Amino acid sequence: MNSSDIKPEPIVATSEELADLALLSQLLNGHHNGSRPQLPRLVSPEGKEIELPASVFRLLRQQVYQLARGNGVMTVIFHEPLPTGEAAKLLDVPRQHLVQLLKDGEIPSTGYGLERRIRFEDLMAYKQKWDELRRQGLAEMTRMCDDLGLYSTALLQTEDKSGS
Repeated sequence: MNSSDIKPEPIVATSEELADLALLSQLLNGHHNGSRPQLPRLVSPEGKEIELPASVFRLLRQQVYQLARGNGVMTVIFHEPLPTGEAAKLLDVPRQHLVQLLKDGEIPSTGYGLERRIRFEDLMAYKQKWDELRRQGLAEMTRMCDDLGLYSTALLQTEDKSGS
């Protein structure tokens, strides 16, 4: 197979593969040796061994996990650095919102106007920061609702309506 034969396409495991995929998923998720993961090695049909790079291991682990659960997978390919349209899609925000984040300096970028480009690493750092802030906000809202007794009140009202 040459590189021109490799095209991104959806992959779904056959029912015969599911048991092997479940075992492989367990092996990939249980490979830790202490606090530092030990990366697996790939062995070619000719017996040549190579340690999998961390990025390839993470991709393999994610894809196998989904396939083992009967989900289809597809690899999305993007080019570095990302144009604003692609970056906005990855963040699931309107392009104009992303452009405003770039203007405000929330996410580093190069170029100006339609030529702006964003490094994937910078985009993911922003996403992780935003996800953590969102988790903290939700945890605070949950704590406040719990302090006000709103969870137990809603539960009692639901039980009363169901006749319990």
